Parts: sequence; C-alpha cells; structure tokens
Amino acid sequence: MQRFLFTTLAALACTGTALAADKPAPGTLRIESEAQFQRDHGRHATRMAPGVYLMTQGELSGKKVAIGAPGLAHDLALLRKQLMTPGLSNTDRKALQAHVADLEKLARQQATRGSRTMPGARASQTSSFGCWSYDNFSQTYIYYPGFVDLSVGGGLYKDRGDGNLNWYYARLQSTAIVNVYPPSSAFWHRFSVSAAASATNVLTGQTVNAVPFINFYSAGAGTGYIYSGPSFGHHLKGRAVGFASGDCFTYVSLEDVFQQ
Repeated sequence: MQRFLFTTLAALACTGTALAADKPAPGTLRIESEAQFQRDHGRHATRMAPGVYLMTQGELSGKKVAIGAPGLAHDLALLRKQLMTPGLSNTDRKALQAHVADLEKLARQQATRGSRTMPGARASQTSSFGCWSYDNFSQTYIYYPGFVDLSVGGGLYKDRGDGNLNWYYARLQSTAIVNVYPPSSAFWHRFSVSAAASATNVLTGQTVNAVPFINFYSAGAGTGYIYSGPSFGHHLKGRAVGFASGDCFTYVSLEDVFQQ
C-alpha cells in the first residue's frame, strides 16, 4: 500500500513521489480536521470567515488556510472570479476551468453527503475527512482517518557571495499530499483522493500547474520552483490543495504570496 509521505519537498516536486517519513517537512502545514487545526495553530491564526484563516505568527505567517465545506465555498467564489480575469492564457484558463469543475463536483457530493445522517455515536469523533463506509462482511460502519500536508513557500534564494541572499533572485513552490487510512486493503470503499498545486509569476503571467500523482489511498502534486530573477521586483504566488470525496470528504487549501 504505497503512500505519499514527506522526506523533503524537493522529492515530490521533482519526481512526484516521496519516501516514508513520520513528520511533514519544515514549513509544511498538516491538517487532519478543523478542530485539530484550531488546537495546534489557533493561537497563531486569525479567523477571516467560516473555515478560512490567516496565519499571523511563526513560519507560516501570512499564509491563508481554507478548511472543509465553508473553505471550499470561499475558494470556489474566488476561483470563479479569477476565471473572469482578462489576459489569462488559454492553457491557464483551461487548467483553472478543470480545477473549478473538480471542486464544483466535490461541493455537490458534499451537499448530498451532508444530507445523510452519519450513523453511530462515533460520527462526531471523525476527522475532517469524515471517512465512514459500510462493511458488508461485518455489517457495521467503519470509520477511518486521513490527513493533508500542504506547503507553499517563496523567498530569495541566490547567495551573493557575502553570506546574504541576492534580492534580484526569488523563487516559489507549492506542494500538496493527501493520505487516507482505511483499515484494510480488502475493505470495500468508495472514496477518491486528489491534490492540486500551482505557482505563478504575476509580473510575467507564467503559471506552473502540477500534474497530480494518484493511487488508491494517496495523492500528491508538486510544482517545483518557479523563478522570477533576475528582477528588480518580485510577485510570486502559490496555491496547494488536497481533497477527498465519496465515502470521505475533506477540503484544505493553502495560499501564499512572495512580493517585494
């Protein structure tokens, strides 16, 4: 049962795979549920809207996080507006349209799933993935967890020879990994996972959209670095998204901008 797990962000960004590790890489946000996010990061974040947070302290400061169905609705509204931006290349428009279509499908599935009563007393204890399936063999509902690891990072990178970084040169990358943990590979389930990542040089209009790598229980997407140097100014932005549908539901996105 292969899974995508972090060793370094470069491993996924360059190859689409990563070797096993117990912890996310530095600068990576791991989310299992909104409750877990609030517990672990709430003191470093400001709630902007239902399911939407701005990180205000620490290494993640300045990054925007969207979680769950409210976060999905928030992001969809912004992405639909972005589709109306004049000057989008045909390639970027098609990629954005495909991403919006995937998220609209996820929103419809969540609306249907949300109308179903989650069985059993354990329903309130499930993660934001909300993974629960009926096992015909045992004739019971099975609950299982998952998590999303997201990273968007930009900054100066080229040593100018005196120990400082050259402000002409900047770069940014985005990475997303989703893992779901059903109790057994033989267990019948009806869920799917996916990941998306993009990086944009706003000044030139160049956008890199990562191709996701997906297996039964994991998904990963990594843009690699997008570069803006040499330049007197930098405006780079990135977005990483992990989501699951079917017998599971989750949606988490992370956005960041490097600009000077």
